[in-house]
Amino acid sequence: MCLPDYELDFHCLAYMYEACLMLRRAPMARVYLAVPLAYNRDQLLASSIAEAIEKKGHTITSRWVLDRDPSWGLSAEQVAKRDFDSLEASDVLVAEISTPSHGVGMEIEFAIMKGKKVICLKRPDSRLSGLIAGTKSIHVLNYLDREDALRLLELHLES
Repeated sequence: MCLPDYELDFHCLAYMYEACLMLRRAPMARVYLAVPLAYNRDQLLASSIAEAIEKKGHTITSRWVLDRDPSWGLSAEQVAKRDFDSLEASDVLVAEISTPSHGVGMEIEFAIMKGKKVICLKRPDSRLSGLIAGTKSIHVLNYLDREDALRLLELHLES
């Protein structure tokens, strides 16, 4: 242990340096990625978003959204339990909302009720629910293309 009245040795300096680095690093978040699954899922965009999240050191808690069959053969009740349990264990919800989805809407509401940070990505030409637009705790980011979506997401995940 490093105490002020002791001479600093190499191990003490290394410990202090590592502690300073840890303080400077942004805390890594557990991120629940929500994308429409039943209709019009943009697999490339979902994969790109997941990759960008993980590249920043965060963890995706809903990796099944990237699978060809996201239900994994589960019953509807099992899917709901899996999704809500994973969302409960997350710090942040990132949702792509350009295509309307009942499931994504439910996940957004659940995240809000649990006090999670909510980031929604959408194309500017897509319609937005007044309920989402009017909820101050939801960060809605309009993106022009995939690269723009990833850039905006990176900025908002860090804040």
